[in-house]
Amino acid sequence: MLTNPVLDAINARRTVRNYTDAPVTEDQLTAILEAGRWAQSHRNSQPWDFVVVKDPAVRSELGKLLKKITLSLIHISEP
Repeated sequence: MLTNPVLDAINARRTVRNYTDAPVTEDQLTAILEAGRWAQSHRNSQPWDFVVVKDPAVRSELGKLLKKITLSLIHISEP
């Protein structure tokens, strides 16, 4: 089977549902946002906006609101 770093990363990916309260560094946040910005989109339409919420109280309120909208985002209010 053909192997390369991209295929290795895809194969090694895992779903994470347990989170820690360790803060994300600015460098990590920048890397995450860059990865999202560079993600492919249909005809390069890039239909996304990114919002970074660092305040725990705001994140909690956002989680409560989103819980009413969809159960799939229920963990957003967790640290």
